[in-house]
This record gives sequence, C-alpha cells and structure tokens, in this order.
Amino acid sequence: MNIAKRKHKLIQRLKDKQRRDAFVSAQIDIGIPFQIRALREQRNETQAALSARTGMAQAWISRLENINYRGFSLKTLKKVASMFDVGLVIRFVPISQLVEWELNLSNDSLLVSSFGDEPYFKESTAETQATGEQDRTKRKKGDLIDLFAGKSHSSVADAASRDRRSQPSDGAHFYFYPQEEDKRASALH
Repeated sequence: MNIAKRKHKLIQRLKDKQRRDAFVSAQIDIGIPFQIRALREQRNETQAALSARTGMAQAWISRLENINYRGFSLKTLKKVASMFDVGLVIRFVPISQLVEWELNLSNDSLLVSSFGDEPYFKESTAETQATGEQDRTKRKKGDLIDLFAGKSHSSVADAASRDRRSQPSDGAHFYFYPQEEDKRASALH
C-alpha cells in the first residue's frame, strides 16, 4: 500500500477517540522496544555483549526489546539512553506528527548516533566560541533564548511556533531572557 493510501486509511481510523488512544499507546509500546533493539544492533552488539558492557542482566535487556513488555518508566528509559550514550526526548506532540512518523518509519529512522560519533560535537573549541559570540551580538533585548539550540525568539508564541516545526529528534528546549544570559552562562561553565 502506498503512503498516500496508508495516510488516508490512518486518518479515517483516527477520527475515533478510542482508536487514537490505541494508536498513541502503540507508538510507545511497540516503538520503544523496536528502537532499543535497533540501537543495539546498530552497535553490532548481542544482548549478552550489551549486558557485559553495561552490567545489566541479559534477561532485563531481552525484556526491554519485547513488544509485550509494558513496564517502561522514565527511570528505565534514562538508563537505556545512558547505555547507548544518546539523548532522550519525551514530549507531547500533535497526533499528526505521530502519523507522519509512522508513515516514514524505516530501520534507518530508528538509529541514533552515540555522543562520541556525532559530528556536531567534533568542531573545534575556537569555532564554537566564535559562533557563540556572533549569535550573542544578533540578539535583541526582550528576545527569548533557546538555551541548547542558541536560537533567538521574539516571543513565547514565536518560540512555541518554531518548536512545533522542529523535528522530534531536536531535543528539549529551555528558554530564558537575555537579561539572565550572563547569570546562566556562568552557571553552565
């Protein structure tokens, strides 16, 4: 079935509240175990090797990869993120974003680079400092600053609008006003 037909079929089914709830639940209940397995396989590890590397029981890793397991807690997900040295994003999104994610689901879409493999963190310190200074000079008084993305927004509504257009993998965003920038910047260093 092509994507357009799948999308139309999904939209029709999601008009029913119970089906929407089941769809959201399935994205979590099935998606998380599939991604955990994909992350492990991406790193060419068996469950036994991952168990040895992390000190977690192999049976626990097997349970996490089981689509029938429903015991995921935030604490568990944080441990999994740490095991693979990746970030974890938990946020509420429009149903349409879940539909798009479902329609574009592939093995590659489940893969995530570990911190040490991300090109983003391999740029030189001089480049990072120069970029930070350039960004700082562009900001206006009263703008909101996205602490992690370094983006400037003129209002909370603008920030929220831009955040909704972000991809799910963008991560968390924490906004503050430039007046507070010096205090927070010194706290981060």
